[in-house]
Amino acid sequence: MQVNSSEYWDHRFKTDWAECGGPHQTRFFAELLVSLLPEWLKTDIRRRGIDILDYGCAEGDAVPILADAFPGSDVQGADVAVAAITIAHERHPDFRFTVLDEAGAGALPKAGLIVCSNVLEHFAEWGAMLEAVGKIAREHVVVLVPFREAAPLADEHMVAFDCDLLPPRLEAGHLLTYVAVIETTFLPASRWVGHQLLAVWSHSPPTPDSEAVLDPERLDLRGLNESEIRACLRLAKQGLSTLSQERGTNLQLRTQLRQQSDEANTRITELNNQLIQTTTDLKNELLRKTTDLNNELFRTTTELNNEIWRMKVDAEGAAGRLQNIRDVVSAHNARLAAKSAELQAQMNVLVDQHNRLMSKRVVRWGVRLVEVGARLSGRRITLPGPLGKVSVAIESCDLGD
Repeated sequence: MQVNSSEYWDHRFKTDWAECGGPHQTRFFAELLVSLLPEWLKTDIRRRGIDILDYGCAEGDAVPILADAFPGSDVQGADVAVAAITIAHERHPDFRFTVLDEAGAGALPKAGLIVCSNVLEHFAEWGAMLEAVGKIAREHVVVLVPFREAAPLADEHMVAFDCDLLPPRLEAGHLLTYVAVIETTFLPASRWVGHQLLAVWSHSPPTPDSEAVLDPERLDLRGLNESEIRACLRLAKQGLSTLSQERGTNLQLRTQLRQQSDEANTRITELNNQLIQTTTDLKNELLRKTTDLNNELFRTTTELNNEIWRMKVDAEGAAGRLQNIRDVVSAHNARLAAKSAELQAQMNVLVDQHNRLMSKRVVRWGVRLVEVGARLSGRRITLPGPLGKVSVAIESCDLGD
């Protein structure tokens, strides 16, 4: 199967196109192309609503981007691979897509502007294809290709483009009116390492509002004839060669700077790692000490709580024992009171007995005194009954005689 044939691309779109990032690449190049278009061309497209054909549209992913950039234009796509057009119809049903035949652009209707984004580099006969595209472009042809692609070329690429390779005039009468070169390596979400070249051929370009711009990276060639355009392209090539050398030097300096930056970043990373390790060690040490202190505090608190509990238990036991003592003392006092009452009763009995005994002795002594008195007076007194049964009132006894 020949590389870049319709069968080849049909197979690519059926197998690994999406897997290799093809749709992302198409969208990246479409956004890049719109950003590189000169303002005079954007104004002309919007003012007149020029219809646009994406020639070699793959799965059609650039068509919505072009439609968003130029909402007043009818945008459609065409590609040689049937599988790609089938997917384009399914993915973007609001747009028209056409299958190119082997004759290329011959069967297509004309369009105001033809966009050919990263297509020509795939064909050794790219000049013939560009001329065929020019024949169906009523106003403008816009081409975006890799610029000064370094050898070895990509597997599917057949040609490397430079400024002097661009024809200043197409057979259909379009003149080269604008050239722009941009490095895409460091663009956000870039899908190409290197440079891209944008070229515009216009059939009736707007009247230039200034002199031709000889900036090698952006050439506004409106109003120049074919020989002047060739001279500008030669100057642009020389200027780009000088820029290329300067960029090579700048690239070396940038590489050295990147290496130094990488070394600095590596050192910073090492210092950060050391700082992280030191911080981690300090945190672990602090955590360990905090854990030890918490454990010690827990043990001390537990011991104090246990001691308080034991003291509480002891106090409760002492209170119980004190109550027992109080109960014993109360019982003892009760018994002592009872015994005291008993002893008091016995004392009263003894006192009574003593009093009676003392009364008997007094009577006995009184009797004796009477008897003694009687003897002394010469009188004889006979006491009736036993002496023990005589009761004499001592207070009424008159012993004067």
